[in-house]
Amino acid sequence: MSTPFHPFFTHFPIALLIVGIAFELLWLLRKQELFREMSFWMLLGGAAGAGLAVISGGWEEDRLQLSTTAHAAVESHETVGYITVWLMATLFIWKLLRRNTMSVSENKVFIGAYSVAVIVMLYGGWLGGKLVYNHGVGVNIEEIKTENLRSEPVPHLKP
Repeated sequence: MSTPFHPFFTHFPIALLIVGIAFELLWLLRKQELFREMSFWMLLGGAAGAGLAVISGGWEEDRLQLSTTAHAAVESHETVGYITVWLMATLFIWKLLRRNTMSVSENKVFIGAYSVAVIVMLYGGWLGGKLVYNHGVGVNIEEIKTENLRSEPVPHLKP
């Protein structure tokens, strides 16, 4: 099995988008333009990263042989991923067009929408975790068995 790229791409948008909300809140509280600017770049990076996560997830899915149950779970995870990308892209366009003219009240609505989008993204991450831990999706059991046979026992764990 080749190296899976999807897990590599999933963590960046999660971190960037959560930090982006923090910068939005800091701007709301302190009105320092640095926070508004940082939020913009976090949103850009997070939206792009979410797009890469969805693309790499599609590549991974095409290589997997899934049971009916696991396939249904993958489809749910994939749907939430697409929703996340569209929400983040919409938020980015909104921010791009209005970032220098957004009023405080509009910014509050923006933060609310951004928060909903992050919650959707976190739900997708939770579904992805269930795919691995509950269904073993992407786990190469044969490689793990072979590696366990080759490894030396840990001295303090011997029976």
